[in-house]
Amino acid sequence: MVGYIYRITNIITHQNYIGQTIDINRRKRKHFSTLRSNTHDNPKLQASWNKYGEDTFSFSIIEQCSCDKLDNREIYWINYYSSYIDGYNLDL
Repeated sequence: MVGYIYRITNIITHQNYIGQTIDINRRKRKHFSTLRSNTHDNPKLQASWNKYGEDTFSFSIIEQCSCDKLDNREIYWINYYSSYIDGYNLDL
């Protein structure tokens, strides 16, 4: 089975959220739906969305890989983009 590593980017601050999923379309819809309704479970991402607005966020796939590698690859990209230290990821 194929999985995806994705990135939500604030194009003004260049801060990122890195995540993983096996259903990329469903995951994107869920993120944006909860952000729009101000109910996202990530307070850092929600606060930035509220401050800068939907138009300043992009969603992109950064890697496609087998599901057994998703956890390791997500950690790699979180570190690559420093999204735990200077972004929206809350843990590694």
